[in-house]
Amino acid sequence: MFLLITRHYITLQFKNFIKIIAENKRFLLLPNIFKEFINYVNKDKKLITAHVISSRTLNKENIQNIKNFLKNRFSNQITLKFLIDPSIIDGFLIKINDNVIDGTIKNNLKNLKNFLSL
Repeated sequence: MFLLITRHYITLQFKNFIKIIAENKRFLLLPNIFKEFINYVNKDKKLITAHVISSRTLNKENIQNIKNFLKNRFSNQITLKFLIDPSIIDGFLIKINDNVIDGTIKNNLKNLKNFLSL
């Protein structure tokens, strides 16, 4: 049914891909395949998505500073996604794939506590 509906909009390779997925009853894998495809395209185009977690909404100047810092550090185009988490007290946490840049007060207090308990 999908192939009939989209026959004028997709390539032969994509049609064959869908047929293979259907024949092997692997439709549950499509979300993971799509995610990996997006990762591959982003890597090829040198696009990075950074998740910025802060205690409050950041102003335009802070956003631009973070974007410039990440662009210089990773030499890629940066897309920022924001999340508010009041539990970090102040500062921000940046997650890019497996990299974490923790500039939160919560983390600084934790490090100070560990240092003082030595």
